[in-house]
Amino acid sequence: MIRTISILILVFSSLAIFIFAQVPWVGFIVMPGQSYGICLGDRYGYIVGYEWIANTTDMEWSIFSFLKVNGSGGASIGMRLSSFKNANTLSSCIVVNGKLYAVGEAGGYWGFLISTPIYPFAPTGKVSYIKGRAYFVTSDYEYIYVVGSEIFGNYSYWHIEKRDLNLDLIAEYTSPNMIGIPQYVGIDPVTGQLWVVGDTISGGNATWAILVLNRNLTKPTVLKPGLPGRALGVAFDDAGDAYVYGRGGIVKYSPNGTELASFTGNFTIVGVVYAGNLLYVVTADYKLLILDLNLNKINVIDLEPLILNNIQNEYYGLKIINGFGKIITTASDGLNIYAIGTAMPGPDVHWAPAVNVTGVIYFSISIPLPAVPVSVSVVDGFGSVEDWHIDVVYPSTNVLVASGDGVAKAKLLQGTRYIARIYGPGFFYSTTFVVNGSEIVVRVPTGRLSARVVDSFGRVVDSWPVEIVGVASGNGTVGPLEVLAGNYVVAAKAFGKKFEKAVVVEAGEVVNAVVQIPTANLSIVVVNSSGRQIQPSEVLLEGPISMSFQKPPAGLELLAGNYTVEILTEGKNITEQIELKPGEVKTVKIVVPTGIESSTTSAVPTGTAATVTTTAVLTVTSVVASSPSVSTVTVSSVVTRTIIASSSSTLLSGEAPLFVIAVAASVAVLAAVLAVRKRRKVIRLEPLEGEETRTWGTQKREEEGRD
Repeated sequence: MIRTISILILVFSSLAIFIFAQVPWVGFIVMPGQSYGICLGDRYGYIVGYEWIANTTDMEWSIFSFLKVNGSGGASIGMRLSSFKNANTLSSCIVVNGKLYAVGEAGGYWGFLISTPIYPFAPTGKVSYIKGRAYFVTSDYEYIYVVGSEIFGNYSYWHIEKRDLNLDLIAEYTSPNMIGIPQYVGIDPVTGQLWVVGDTISGGNATWAILVLNRNLTKPTVLKPGLPGRALGVAFDDAGDAYVYGRGGIVKYSPNGTELASFTGNFTIVGVVYAGNLLYVVTADYKLLILDLNLNKINVIDLEPLILNNIQNEYYGLKIINGFGKIITTASDGLNIYAIGTAMPGPDVHWAPAVNVTGVIYFSISIPLPAVPVSVSVVDGFGSVEDWHIDVVYPSTNVLVASGDGVAKAKLLQGTRYIARIYGPGFFYSTTFVVNGSEIVVRVPTGRLSARVVDSFGRVVDSWPVEIVGVASGNGTVGPLEVLAGNYVVAAKAFGKKFEKAVVVEAGEVVNAVVQIPTANLSIVVVNSSGRQIQPSEVLLEGPISMSFQKPPAGLELLAGNYTVEILTEGKNITEQIELKPGEVKTVKIVVPTGIESSTTSAVPTGTAATVTTTAVLTVTSVVASSPSVSTVTVSSVVTRTIIASSSSTLLSGEAPLFVIAVAASVAVLAAVLAVRKRRKVIRLEPLEGEETRTWGTQKREEEGRD
């Protein structure tokens, strides 16, 4: 259980001849555990670490909250993932978009926590199954970036992860050559680059190491200052210059990684804040240093006597602290430095647990710079006030200063640049502003975008999906939606194919994007030679899309283009080529000739004479009355006709025109009558399969003999 003492200190202390600072309050926690990290929300600060579970040897995650204005303890929670009973600790935290994120270790693996930032906390945990420990988390307020160790065998390698605000992994990077521990990651407010700092181990010795890479975790650059020990953090100024600090001093770098200056000594720096063109530097041994931007020392102040004296005065001489340990880490919003450290509980803390007790001291140092109450509001690209969530961030330390829905209020440093990060409906927007008054209006350059998918006849088709890529999707239509000004792609799907259209949205502009699918309307009618509609066995379409039908389609909408229509009937097929233009309504009539024997069609050139010779063969079976014998007579009749092909003439092989069959039949009947007159016979006429010959380009007549 965590117990707190909050002391309000109103003593102003002179830190230098021209520089003054205020220590407004000091808090003290007695807990069976340890604290490792501190982070800030708009009203509360948070201290994270671990706590021993009573009467066990198990640990659990620990979070303690306090009011930034006076240090009063707000609430505390302990949490343990059920799958991991030991080695549970939190190392770092950050508040983003109204949620508290914390990282650390869970049973020897990377652990993550996400929670509401105020009481009652609603925490949930997650393990990434990276063997090792997550040491620090920061954010560009769209994604979070986590650094820590990944253990392979006996070695610990630098590992970096990029996750969305739901803690889903976006990208990761493990440095193959950096054996050691990364302690901190910062974001350069000018270049947007990630600066990861820590140590590398070589020959059993630790030295400073720096890894600079982009926010996609690619193109890494390694910097090695050559200082023994470990780098613990980095801060930035308005020019994007980086101040890497840790055990042994501080080193200044340009945004491209060029070393510019250094300040070294036998001390450990645990926090650096850039404010008012000065650096406020906190050391582990409770010292506050003021440096200029060239790292020249202006003053050094011992914080320990101030803190101890004020605590004892507040409690009428009771000995609450029995000695200081060291300052572990700091966080700053540019106006105040919030620090956590260790201290042993004094003999007058009678309710302190007897074993495994650690005293955690936390306090605030106000930076002596002019601050004014500021209201930051949000309007859209049309000038309308919006209630979108806004986070105001101090860029040097990437710490949240103020937040709210539509309006964020806080005391800000006059003439100082801040970052405004806005969470709109489906988008994230970040910009900077300089405090030059009490009212700041951040205009988000938005427009309105809607999209719909239509056919070539202008009809919206609700069954076709449409999407504003990366924004929203729907069926038939989507929007209108408020979107950031910029380039967008509207995509739709129809007939199994994807269609896209690029659109540009300007601030204050309403854009209605239309994706038109090139379609046509097709009906197919199948008739015989007499013009009567018939039912084929199957209709096939081959083209931009392929389909088959059991009956000819009517009013079918399909993609425009060239198609092959194939009619299957009685085991035979007829094909025809058609073209469908966008927006065209077409009816195609396909004639299946009567009595065809095959499906082959032959085109006759215009003006060409064609001779068609058809042979009708009949079998006449004679039965003699006085004899049981049967005689068979085959009668052949040859009829030849000549036609002149016109542009529409087509001769079908196997054609047996009705008039030819009639003539042949007449000849056969005549022959039969003559035979009967010659002798008494019973006649049975049986038609045989017809034969046909064609002669193109001539008028040749062929005759066959008759029996």
